[in-house]
Amino acid sequence: MDKKVLKLNRYIFILLIILLTPLSVLADVTVVGEPVVGEYTGTTTLQFGSVYQIQAAVLGNGVITPPAKVVIKPPTITDIYVGKRLYHKDIVDKGETFYVPRKIKIKAIVKAPDGIDKKKISMVLNEKGGPSPSKTFQLAESNISSKSIKAAKIIKAEIEQQVTDLGLGENTVVIKAGNAGGTTSQTLTLTAVSGQGVIGDVVVYPSPFSITKDGKAYIQYTLSEAANVDIYMTAVGGVVIRKISCFSGTEGGNVGRNKVEWDGRRDSGEMTGNGIYVGTLVSGGKILKKFKFTLKN
Repeated sequence: MDKKVLKLNRYIFILLIILLTPLSVLADVTVVGEPVVGEYTGTTTLQFGSVYQIQAAVLGNGVITPPAKVVIKPPTITDIYVGKRLYHKDIVDKGETFYVPRKIKIKAIVKAPDGIDKKKISMVLNEKGGPSPSKTFQLAESNISSKSIKAAKIIKAEIEQQVTDLGLGENTVVIKAGNAGGTTSQTLTLTAVSGQGVIGDVVVYPSPFSITKDGKAYIQYTLSEAANVDIYMTAVGGVVIRKISCFSGTEGGNVGRNKVEWDGRRDSGEMTGNGIYVGTLVSGGKILKKFKFTLKN
């Protein structure tokens, strides 16, 4: 073959390589679109006139990087109230019994910066068995007392639900909230009781109590149901020196644990003298419990 022809063919080959190079570069031209929830970032590429979602980004130096993902965080559940009492899971986990009636309102705050799916919010009674059959309470719009919205998504919701049919004894209520990122749950352990009365003993502390040094004493007891309660402090001979009234649903009249303050003074405002006194819890004309305490200044 003629040398001129060979040389010409070589030039043509080099020219074809140069001309084809921009076509491959087109494969790396990207158009950034709106991310697809839970999928890759939504970056698309143009290649030979077609548009498709890439599986990896090809850099100019030939290094392939993994695709970026949109991370959806599942909701968080906080500030759980059972009736009017804040539920402290860590204290219950340590063995403290949380007493409730057989019907109770539960409130909580659900947060999720990426949005909350209302259809995935529920409360489940005795999901894994208990003193009463399992029951699911699916929250509706009416169960959301308030909400915060951002970019057409609910990012915070205050929810409340009346949970009924608790069996006598230890029940569990699981609060669930979810979105595209997953489902979060919080389990409450609630012991349902019935009938009016005091569970366990009445505790007064500090004991002995000094008005001048301690300032206040605390009378602690657990009610099996909410009720109006009167606390009578009596001296030797049955003379009432102080009466403290607690209304149903307030501190001292709540179902569960109550803690009532006493400043050590009589109804007249005078300081109570040293001695041993008797306390009596009364509700509806019925004596619920008696206890003793010592006052020493």
